[in-house]
Amino acid sequence: MDKIATSEITNQMWAKLSNHEQEQIISRLFSSTLSATPTYEFDELAKELTLIEWRLLVHYIGLERFRKLLAAHIREETDFPTVPQLRQRAHLTYGTKVL
Repeated sequence: MDKIATSEITNQMWAKLSNHEQEQIISRLFSSTLSATPTYEFDELAKELTLIEWRLLVHYIGLERFRKLLAAHIREETDFPTVPQLRQRAHLTYGTKVL
């Protein structure tokens, strides 16, 4: 999986990955996003909680759409995307999709 760029992973491929592989991909997205935004200090607990929430978002909306949300945020904002900001971009409320 290391040789496949995150941007090449489709939702169908995502579903076939192990939990460990999915965690690695979310971690890579996190690191890339962190490097694209001004320095933001994450302690280990904050990082762990953010990664858990990001994985839930991917579960609800798919990896491809999640990547698009991250890219849009980086283009339009100067800060690291918070979970509420990403949920709002995805039109999600807690636990449910808003139609």
